[in-house]
Amino acid sequence: MTDSILPPPAAAHLARLLDVLKREAGRPLIAVTAPTGYGKTMLLRAWAKTLSEGSTVLWLSLGPENNKDGRFLAQIAETIAASTRDVHIFIDRYEAIHEDSSLRALEQLIENASECVHFYIASRVKLPFYHRLRSRQPGPFTMTCDHLRMNPGEMMQAVRRETGRELAAGPAKRLYALTDGWPLAVMHYAGLLKENRAEPLHERAALEALPVEMYGILLDNVFLEQPPETLSVMLFTSVPDYFDTALARLVTGDPDCHEKLERLLATNLLFTRSEGGRFRYVPLFAAWLRVRLNEMDERAPARIHALVSRWAEERGMLAEAVWHALRTPDMERAAGLLLGDIQITLAQPYSRLLELLDQFPSQEVVRRPSLALLHAFLLINDHRISAAEKVIDLADGLMTAEFYSFSPTGENLRGYFATIRSRIALLRLDSERGIALMHEAAALLQGPGRLYTHFNAIEPAGCSLLRSNAGFWGAIDQALAIYGYAEPLWVGSNQGYGIIQTILGECYYLRGQLEEAERSLQRGLFIGLDLLDTGIVIPAALTLVQLRLATGATQVARAMLEEIRLQIAARASEDTDAVLDACQALLHIKTGQTDAVREWLNKQRQDTGVLPDIAWRYEYIAVLRACFCLGMVREGLAFGERLAYYAEALNLHYYVAEINLLLALLHAEDGDDSTAVHKLEKSLETGSKQGYVQLYLEEWDKTARLVVALTKKLRLLSTPHSGQSVAFCRRLQQLHDERWLSTDKDRFVRARLTNKEYAILQLLIEGRSNIDIADKLAIRLETVKTHCKNIYGKLGLKGRKAVMRHFESSL
Repeated sequence: MTDSILPPPAAAHLARLLDVLKREAGRPLIAVTAPTGYGKTMLLRAWAKTLSEGSTVLWLSLGPENNKDGRFLAQIAETIAASTRDVHIFIDRYEAIHEDSSLRALEQLIENASECVHFYIASRVKLPFYHRLRSRQPGPFTMTCDHLRMNPGEMMQAVRRETGRELAAGPAKRLYALTDGWPLAVMHYAGLLKENRAEPLHERAALEALPVEMYGILLDNVFLEQPPETLSVMLFTSVPDYFDTALARLVTGDPDCHEKLERLLATNLLFTRSEGGRFRYVPLFAAWLRVRLNEMDERAPARIHALVSRWAEERGMLAEAVWHALRTPDMERAAGLLLGDIQITLAQPYSRLLELLDQFPSQEVVRRPSLALLHAFLLINDHRISAAEKVIDLADGLMTAEFYSFSPTGENLRGYFATIRSRIALLRLDSERGIALMHEAAALLQGPGRLYTHFNAIEPAGCSLLRSNAGFWGAIDQALAIYGYAEPLWVGSNQGYGIIQTILGECYYLRGQLEEAERSLQRGLFIGLDLLDTGIVIPAALTLVQLRLATGATQVARAMLEEIRLQIAARASEDTDAVLDACQALLHIKTGQTDAVREWLNKQRQDTGVLPDIAWRYEYIAVLRACFCLGMVREGLAFGERLAYYAEALNLHYYVAEINLLLALLHAEDGDDSTAVHKLEKSLETGSKQGYVQLYLEEWDKTARLVVALTKKLRLLSTPHSGQSVAFCRRLQQLHDERWLSTDKDRFVRARLTNKEYAILQLLIEGRSNIDIADKLAIRLETVKTHCKNIYGKLGLKGRKAVMRHFESSL
């Protein structure tokens, strides 16, 4: 009955679990209860190894034979009686004991044990006597699936360790959604990817194969361990992702099914109930149950899907109703649900809608032109440009009549097709075709179209509209062309107009036109707040905060950020909070509050070793800037290179420029000026073309030395591109000098002029003539004239009158 304590296999999340046990040490009982495959035994073995050598340790692995043989109870009692030191008793596989007499005897041993005796029980079922120990001080502690499951970072590390492969963000999300962090399933998935398999699978195929791979384990260790009368309830209720008792009764036809569900909960199955009373199976187990149901009765899944679809529709659960209609399969019903009320449809998360539309067979989409438009509209938002183009082209090829109506609004469908084609052309930087198609669309729709005035595909927690799909990923010329054209056509302060004003404001800001930016951003912010649309409010507010920082109004920027938090509190989410926290961190970086920056960085949800997720791009940039601020050069370079590759692969114009600029600063900090200049050159390839003036002006003090070195290098190359970059650098220098001259004139002129020139400038400001200056400073008249010429050139001013006007009431 006793096992030697073997070293546990390496596990990415083991250290975290041991920390929990360390924190809870000293309790009379620690129960580790979870289904098979959560590493209960492994964890307790690892914990036993950490105990001091002066302790007495007893390890018992129980089996069915222990129900009639009570020697394990005697062994526990003897160990406790014989020891004068701390006693740690480990009981593995508690669920093997079901004899009431043995259970009661074990309970009494635990209840009557002294403070120096500590029990650790690993069990697949909940301990029936646990609640009776709560009166003890300290009381017992239970580790459940919530503790034992891998978090996404630990899951990624485990797959990397087993396979040497880095999971992309998409497959990693799907794996976590399917397995719910179940360690055994994660390791089986890694096994499917291993190169030493006869036929290693790619990531998507491995996900599809995982339920089959786990079939035997789920059958023998989970499903067949349940009471026979609960098996049909499990099979029928596995069809919906979530269900309550009422839905369970509907799909099972069993008025007493709630009792069976309670019994399943008590057995600690891969089955949980939320605080709201909704039940769910771990998705992988649900998928397995559905396969099993189909094997037993091929017609049952379709019947249940149809029931659930109608039930969901009656309760206003559109996405669930469509999903189950697709599984019936009833394409006509699914399409009708999506197109019945476009306002309700587009109130759903766009990612969920796109997931549903992707499940329609292609021919079912394109033979319904209105559905094809909805699909293309969402594909464009997801940056799947070629897929959107294909859907529109295939649907258009089947449209034989002159006029087709977009069924939800009655508008000209061909006009909407033209808007999709216009966006595709603009995303491909074909401005001429994009604008021509927009003219065509406006004529056919007699304006911008209701979809764009009220229902736009923007992220509710997005950091920028210009630097998203809506703004062609920072392609300023395209954004100015399309939104500048659309602005006078718009009627009313609706969502579409708020988006236009915010994108135009962001364009003006990046081009360094701060007054125009202020006006447009304030309009966008006002509309966003009026609509309580965080997808407009956050981008407008973040850009206004940047603008305040750029003009030196740091306290105003802080106050604005806090005010925005309060104003959108009713619509706040984890994602909006994360974006605003990142903005707060950027404020701390600007003001040199390194302790606050470090505290923020330590809390970040992003694992910088994982491939990036496009939804977190603002936080990623803040992480990269934090690395530079805190002198974490190596970490910043490693993370920045991954970000740069990602941004270039997706053609995210602005992020290519900003990430490479930050990499240049990091390399310079690391003493590698050659690579720093190369990264700056790469940044300017995009930045000069798009005119991201403000991006470079904000970092000018840090990059000026690199700009000088790059300018020398580019002048030697004499290519059209190098000439464009040199001209852009010259323009940046001029703009920087103009701003410096207008905001801190004395510091600017002292940095630019010699002591003699500075003395002459003061006399010029007083209105002295050249002769007066020569007499006062005891120098020749020609020398005064030479100095004056140099002063005008260095300050970018045209003459004596310009100097007097500019420095009036200054210096």
